[in-house]
Amino acid sequence: MERKFVDPHTAFQLRTTIDERTEIQVSIINYRKGGQPFMNLVTMIPICLHSDDYRFYVGFQVDLVEKPDAVTRRNPNGSYMINYQRNQLPPYVVPPAVLYQAHPDLMTQFGPEQVSTILRSLDTHGPDYRGYLDRILVENADDVIHVMSFESELLYLSPSCRRCLAYEPVELVGKTLSMLCHPSDIGPVSRELWAQTTTDPICVAYRIRKKDSGYVWFESRGAWHIGQGRRQFMVLVGRVRPVYHLEQVVKLGGGALAETDIWIKLSASGIILFASSKVRPVLGRVPDDLVGKSLLDLVDAPQETRQALDTCYRGQEARLGHRIRHQKGHLLAARTTLFPGDVPAGGRPSFLVAQIHFPTTAAGDPSTSTTTQGDAPLEVSRHDPQQYPSDNQSMFTTWGQPPQPLFRELHPTRGSHWQFELRALAQHNQTLSEEVHRLLARRKKRKRRQSTVPVEKSCVTCRTRRTPEWRRGPSGNRDLCNSCGLRWAKQVRIGQASERVS
Repeated sequence: MERKFVDPHTAFQLRTTIDERTEIQVSIINYRKGGQPFMNLVTMIPICLHSDDYRFYVGFQVDLVEKPDAVTRRNPNGSYMINYQRNQLPPYVVPPAVLYQAHPDLMTQFGPEQVSTILRSLDTHGPDYRGYLDRILVENADDVIHVMSFESELLYLSPSCRRCLAYEPVELVGKTLSMLCHPSDIGPVSRELWAQTTTDPICVAYRIRKKDSGYVWFESRGAWHIGQGRRQFMVLVGRVRPVYHLEQVVKLGGGALAETDIWIKLSASGIILFASSKVRPVLGRVPDDLVGKSLLDLVDAPQETRQALDTCYRGQEARLGHRIRHQKGHLLAARTTLFPGDVPAGGRPSFLVAQIHFPTTAAGDPSTSTTTQGDAPLEVSRHDPQQYPSDNQSMFTTWGQPPQPLFRELHPTRGSHWQFELRALAQHNQTLSEEVHRLLARRKKRKRRQSTVPVEKSCVTCRTRRTPEWRRGPSGNRDLCNSCGLRWAKQVRIGQASERVS
C-alpha cells in the first residue's frame, strides 16, 4: 500500500539502508502531535556494541523549517554537517476547539429548496432577493472560497471545503496556512503573497494536506483587500489540481515511443484539453485549434473510440487502431493508446492521456501513410507491457520499490519546492544543450579537418605524380598532368578545326 503522507521512495530508501546496515541522511516530512507537518532531516548511523556486527542505530533529526541555520556546511559526499544543539524546546500550543456557535457565518444558510425558491422569485421580488445571490454563490461554488489575513490565518472557508479537502470549515478557521501547506512550500508561498502590495490578482500553487488522504496540489487565485492604507485580508478561490502520474509510460521503454507521436490530454468524455506540438507537422493542424474539440470528431471509428474512453476511465489502459483525419481531408492510419492521467493503474482518473502513434512509410514520413476507406479499425484491448520489450526497463523500476511516476518532480510528498525543481531542470537542460552543441561543433571541426587533408594524385595517362599544374581531361576533372593535358587540349582543337573545314 502506497504511503499518502510521506514520500514512499524516501521511506523505502530508509528501510533498505537499515537492512544493509549502512549510514544514511535524508529529508522527510514528519508530523507533530496535532498534525502539524515539518521537514525533518534524519541522519542514521549504525553502531556495533561488544560485537563485530552492527546491531543498533543512533539517529539525529532537525527541523529544517524552524532551524534552517542548523546546516553548517556540506560534506564532499553530499551529506550535511548539522548543529544539533538547542537551548530550549519550542512550546506546543494545542489548538482550541471551535464550534459553529462561535462562527455562525460558516453555517449553510440556504438549502436546495430555498435556493430554488430564491432563484424563481428574482423577477417578482427584485432587490429583496438579489442580496442573497452572493451568499448562494459562495455556498454552492465547487471551488474553495477562503479568506486569509495578512498573518496567513484562515478567517473563512466555503462549504465546498468538505468535498475538496475533507475538512469541516470550522476545523480550519483560526489555523494558519503552515498547518496545511507542505513544509517545503510554505516559505515560497508566503514570500509570494507578502510581496504583492497592490490589489492586482495573484496566483499561487502549492501542496496542501487533505484530512484523510495526504497531500494534493492546490491552486489559489485572489487579491488583497486594502483598507485604511494597508493590506487587511486576501480573498482567494482555491481548486485542487490533479497532476500527471503516468507510471505506465515509464515502463514502456524506447521501443514504444517515436518522434512523430502526438500526445493529447483528454477529458473523460474525449474533449481535447491539450495537444502537443507534433500536431502541426503530422496532421497539419494548430494545437490551440484542437483544444475544446472532441476526439470522436477526428477519427473514423467513434463507437470504438468511445468504448476505449470508457475502458480507460475505469483505470485500464486501452489501445485502438483507427484512422485520423488530416487538415487537408485525407485519412492517416494511426494507433492510439489511452492512459489514466493522474492515478495509478486501477484507479478512476480525472483526465486521460492519449498517445497517437503513426506507422512510418519507407520515406519515414507518417503524413504519407494513408489508408483506404475500406480498412477496418482494430479492436479495443488492454495494454500489454510485453508488446514493447525494453532492455533498459531495469533503470526505471526496481524490485520491491514503489512505482515511479513519470514526473517525479510533481510528486505531492517530494521534499523540495516545485520552483526549485523547475530551476534545477532548466539548468540541467541548459547543460545538456551546451554539451550537444559542443559535440556537434567538434564533429564539424573533425569533418573540416579531414576534408583539408591533401590527397596524392596521379595522372590517369602517364601515372606521374609531379607536375607544375593539373589540367582537365576527357572526364572533366583535373586528372591529367601538365604535358598530357596540353596534348589532350591540342587534340581537341585539331578535331574542332577539322569539323569546321568539313
